[in-house]
Amino acid sequence: MTTQDGAAQSYRSVVRTLAGAQKPALPGSPPYSVYVNRRAGRLIAAWAYRAGLTPNAVTAISAALTFSGILVIALVPTAPWVGLVVWLLLALGYAFDSADGQVARLGGGGSPAGEWLDHVVDSAKISALHLAVAVAMFRFFGFSSAAWLLIPVLYVVVANVTFFGMILNDLLRAAREARPTGRPARARR
Repeated sequence: MTTQDGAAQSYRSVVRTLAGAQKPALPGSPPYSVYVNRRAGRLIAAWAYRAGLTPNAVTAISAALTFSGILVIALVPTAPWVGLVVWLLLALGYAFDSADGQVARLGGGGSPAGEWLDHVVDSAKISALHLAVAVAMFRFFGFSSAAWLLIPVLYVVVANVTFFGMILNDLLRAAREARPTGRPARARR
């Protein structure tokens, strides 16, 4: 199916197709990602596919929503309504992030360039989110010691290492599965 075929299909039909084409949830996957975000992404992907959006366009929408939420964190003084706005922007951005790969699967698979774009945007979002928290803490929280700012800065490191580890696991698993059988793999040192 190409993106142009999407408008000819009913929304429900596309949602059913996506439900059957889901990647299996890996052990240890966060329940929110599996049971909430993936389903929300499926509904968004069906809409995007029928609207003729490319996976990269869905990634761009995800980035716009997420970075808008990140800017609100850094620039707007904290208040309950600000928390709701940030939550909505980040949750929608995360759901659109789930949808881009699903749109790619509907269109016959993504491209290496699209996967690269998705991972680069994800990396930027991970860093920017926690650095925005540091900026907000500096601007609005009035801590007596700047040492408190180390918490979100250290979390940037943890989140980036975790994300890189996840991506590297996927790459190593794909390389292992692509190895021809019958020959033992040589260990690299």
